[in-house]
Amino acid sequence: MKIQLAGKLEYCFQWTEFAAKDEFMERRRRYVAGALGGPPPANIDFEMPTPLPNKRVMGNWTLGDALGAGGHGRVFFASDPSGNVAAIKVVERTSRNCHGVDKEIQTLQEVTNFAQRSDDGERVLRMAEVIYSNGEEFSSKTAFDNVAIVLKPMTPQTFGDLVGTRSKGGSNGMTIEAAAAFRAALLGVKVMHDGRWLHRDLKPTNIGLIGKPLRSVLLDVGTSRHIQAGGSLRPEPGTVGTVGYLAPELELEDYDHSIDIWSMGIILFELTYNYHPWKYAINPWRDGKTNEALRPSFQKSYQNAIDKMVRDYRNARVSPAKGYIHLGGLFAEMVRYRWAANNHAQRPDIDEVLQHPAWGPLLLESPQVKRRRLEYDLEDGEV
Repeated sequence: MKIQLAGKLEYCFQWTEFAAKDEFMERRRRYVAGALGGPPPANIDFEMPTPLPNKRVMGNWTLGDALGAGGHGRVFFASDPSGNVAAIKVVERTSRNCHGVDKEIQTLQEVTNFAQRSDDGERVLRMAEVIYSNGEEFSSKTAFDNVAIVLKPMTPQTFGDLVGTRSKGGSNGMTIEAAAAFRAALLGVKVMHDGRWLHRDLKPTNIGLIGKPLRSVLLDVGTSRHIQAGGSLRPEPGTVGTVGYLAPELELEDYDHSIDIWSMGIILFELTYNYHPWKYAINPWRDGKTNEALRPSFQKSYQNAIDKMVRDYRNARVSPAKGYIHLGGLFAEMVRYRWAANNHAQRPDIDEVLQHPAWGPLLLESPQVKRRRLEYDLEDGEV
């Protein structure tokens, strides 16, 4: 292909074998990842928009390697001929799941409409386009069809990449970089909660990272729900969320925005110590003998996590380590629950989380909130 500009200046674009070599692909991948911010994850292949014989095309988008997979589809990196990038979730729609897929798309559109009005910082994922292989309405004459959901911004990293050597400081806390990204994610939660939206599936891989300095984006918002002021949602065990990040009340009784606070508390622990405070294959806080039998073990692990966080938090306040910040006092409040032996006060809301004194130098100027007392007989921030 040739492009001629004014005068005799002419550009000639042509395919060469070098474009198919690993060296070129690695250089291109690192360039694009650097432009988007942060080191490139090894599992992302930034493919050129020019369709290749072995590449899948949906609409104007060329799909690259898969970024991840969930119970309802796979997510791919994608680019278009203009060089725009996006994440595309490809869902196989069948007669059994078509209503669920349509509901997810409806929710994504509602969240997108809300975010466009209220989210100037692009802290919440948005749906840019939906591509149907056989039309918007699912036909009973078709065994299945594919639906491509175009999502922006495309985040080359998630908190799953941040957890570990880039975040943990152990007894010192987490790195300032990780704490700033965590606070940025909480600001995304605030955007949703201020609009009376619950995310309902917050976990490290559902929080994207992009740009320099790192900007956090809440991903996988298709199972979010809107509630009225002062309202709540009924439990539907097994239909939403991820075991390990579910607040105890989520599958047992009516719940509200505070379930997201619990999930972010678990992520806080992982960013600090690089491991989950407790891990179970099934949710201890669901009705059923097998589930309920796990509760004593859970409560022991829970108390150990609280004790560790509080102890390290106190030590870090006395002797803070340069480049780290410990949020143990905040963690203890974020994971309160009413069946706990010693930490059963009300969980803080998102504004109280963001204004907690544990943030130290990251705490922006904001109105003071009413202090509550923990079961440790210490004021907030003094655990």
